[in-house]
Amino acid sequence: HTGQKPFSCTICEKSFIRKFDLIKHSRTHTGEQPEKTYVCPDCSRRFLHKSSLTQHRQVHTGEKPVFTCPRCAKKF
Repeated sequence: HTGQKPFSCTICEKSFIRKFDLIKHSRTHTGEQPEKTYVCPDCSRRFLHKSSLTQHRQVHTGEKPVFTCPRCAKKF
């Protein structure tokens, strides 16, 4: 919570609080893409995060995501 950004990009000198964010930023200079390890068994589309695959699978199953409003408990 100090506001310090100790991780600096050697190319553009942009600074980050977390090393992970610097690594992600570095890809903007190299063009490197992270490996998408989660594969849809229905269409072979690949995803970086399991949660993205889970959400995508609703396209094939016809399921609609359920959101419950915390104020009125109505479902959407």
